[in-house]
Amino acid sequence: MLSIERYTFFDLQSLEQLYLDENFIAVIRANAFHSLRKLNSLKLSQNRLKSIEDNAFFDFRSLNLEFDLKNNPLSLDAPFYFYNKRILIIGGFIEADLNMALEKLDLIAAKMSPKKIILAFNQFESLSFDRFQSIDSIQLISNRIQRIDSFGFKNASNSSGAIMHGNMIERINRFAFSHASKIELTSNTIEVVESNAFSGLEQNAQMLLTNNKIHLIRENAFENQNNLNMIQIFENSFKSCMSDSFSGLSSFRVVSLSQNNFDAYHMHVCMNFQVKKNIQAFELVKSGLNDLSDRMFFNVSNLNTISLSDNAIEFLLVYLFAYLPNIESIDLSFNKILFIQKDAFFDLPMLVRIDLRGNFLKAIRAFLFTNHHYLFAFGFDMTDLNGFFESINKTTRLDTISTVDLARNHIRKIDANSFDRLRSARIIRFQSNRIFEIKSYLYPGKENLTDVEYRFNRIEADLSRFAFDNWNKLMMLKLESNFFSLY
Repeated sequence: MLSIERYTFFDLQSLEQLYLDENFIAVIRANAFHSLRKLNSLKLSQNRLKSIEDNAFFDFRSLNLEFDLKNNPLSLDAPFYFYNKRILIIGGFIEADLNMALEKLDLIAAKMSPKKIILAFNQFESLSFDRFQSIDSIQLISNRIQRIDSFGFKNASNSSGAIMHGNMIERINRFAFSHASKIELTSNTIEVVESNAFSGLEQNAQMLLTNNKIHLIRENAFENQNNLNMIQIFENSFKSCMSDSFSGLSSFRVVSLSQNNFDAYHMHVCMNFQVKKNIQAFELVKSGLNDLSDRMFFNVSNLNTISLSDNAIEFLLVYLFAYLPNIESIDLSFNKILFIQKDAFFDLPMLVRIDLRGNFLKAIRAFLFTNHHYLFAFGFDMTDLNGFFESINKTTRLDTISTVDLARNHIRKIDANSFDRLRSARIIRFQSNRIFEIKSYLYPGKENLTDVEYRFNRIEADLSRFAFDNWNKLMMLKLESNFFSLY
């Protein structure tokens, strides 16, 4: 797709979301989006846009419109603009100030009261919105804005949304948009978030600070943000944070600190904030973490998912993941784990997934975890699978197990009667074993199976429909990297 021609979407008047990312679009013609009055999401990132004709965005009405033009080579010698009673879009202007652009467009005299303003790919360094009466939402995309404070934003301070991607903002002292429900400051050059920078933003629910140069968040930066439930600070330069950096976040739910440079001590400090008991999802991926504090997740009672993949973790200590009553998934894939102490995973009644792919666990002693619905075994020499289940049935009720994860053992053959006690199993994973055939009759509860994985085995026997006879509820079947043929 090289261009979007006039009236391309004319008959799609109910369309609300339009995704055109990652194409080769270079030109958008006038009236290209005519009739899309209900559109609230337009994604045009990663194209080759160089020209947008006047009135290309004719008929846009939705104040919830998310307008994504990131990663395009829009030319500053081809300015574009559009406005109606609700939305003002200005892009490609070389003026340093918004007022100059408005004068050039002869729009100052116009009686405009747009509720949403989008400024994209301009050279604006300073902004003033004093001439606009009331603004509900503002997007500043790839301009040259270096500073965001209350000056010039008086009539925009009540905006419910503030998206400021790809500017040159270096420091946040006091954020100007007191009523914003979503704040996006991605791909700027922010290095420090000062004390009280975002304090008092009582409506804010989401904070995105991705891909900056943040190395420090000072104490009480988010004071009294009672509704903030998600914060993303990945792809920054964090090495440490203060114990009070995240204080005052009583509704905190999702933490994403991936692609920073924490060590175990400073990670423990960051996790030691007052509201950690409310966190439901914690993500620290690709951050060079080589050790985990033994009390890092202590008292995080609502935690549901932990993602620590692609680090350099070598050991899992006793009770590292313990007494987490709501945890369902722990991802430790692609680390350097050599050793797992007994009871590293302890008293986790809701756990249904442990991911240990891509570690160095081949030569260690076997590891087993069970709760009332999940069985995870790793590193066993299961030449007698029936005997293995018999041995653990003494301490675990197998008839309640719904997920059986036996990936990376040495299973060659599934014996008759092995799964007699596992009739409630819905999910079975046999990834990376040495199994050479699949036989349907070996699973007495096969009519209940929804997810079966046989990837990276040695299945050589040809498969026919009889291999999966009566697997009526199966929704996912993974058979990659085997040797069979189908007939």
